[in-house]
Amino acid sequence: MAVLRRKNEARGSFISKINIVTIIFNMVTIVFMDLKYNFASHLICNTILL
Repeated sequence: MAVLRRKNEARGSFISKINIVTIIFNMVTIVFMDLKYNFASHLICNTILL
């Protein structure tokens, strides 16, 4: 039983690590998309103004 419990704990920590990585990846993706969108809009505005 102790071995099973240890395996479950390991699996739980592994899943939580995956969740944390997924959340960080999503945040980075959102920030990157936001920056890219802002950069593109600035470029478009500048070309229109020129």
